Amino acid sequence: MKTSHTVENSNINRAHPVHLTIMFFCAISGEPPLEPVVSAKSGKVYERRLIVKYITENGTDPITGEKLEESDLIAIKACTFFQVKQEHLLVISLCG
Repeated sequence: MKTSHTVENSNINRAHPVHLTIMFFCAISGEPPLEPVVSAKSGKVYERRLIVKYITENGTDPITGEKLEESDLIAIKACTFFQVKQEHLLVISLCG
């Protein structure tokens, strides 16, 4: 059986648009990273300083155990500033 859902927008205040905040969490610390990077191999998000230290000491991804090099890290430039607007907050963790 198919169902459909309709969202009523009569309660939306047009003077205050909804703001979407996407927040990443470091797979090592569990905290939002100040300088987020993503592993090109695993797709995990890390705080740059923590993952670089881990790679230097171990040479692997701390979650998957796969060989990892600093050159495998890609900076995430889209989320350097987090802003919360009233109750309009959506938190998305890309850390798996």
